[in-house]
Amino acid sequence: MAVLESTSNMPEGGVNVTVLIETPAIPFAGQVVILGENGQNLGQTDLLVYTRSRVTAPLSAPPGEFITLEFIPDLGTPAPPSIQIPVDY
Repeated sequence: MAVLESTSNMPEGGVNVTVLIETPAIPFAGQVVILGENGQNLGQTDLLVYTRSRVTAPLSAPPGEFITLEFIPDLGTPAPPSIQIPVDY
């Protein structure tokens, strides 16, 4: 499960997003890639989730109506399915 908690404009023109990510069963370690509506890579960051974790990531462009989180696991860590989150400003 994931919830977009906040978005904030950066002075240099990008956007920061803060996402709360929860995993009910298996911890996840790796990277989360944030994709825009058209599948463009807006940003990515390292991620470690045991049960619940907040992650803040800088995006190269403002997101549209939704973002998709795609998880890239470290070795030996199963990847959760991608998650689509609506963006409400």
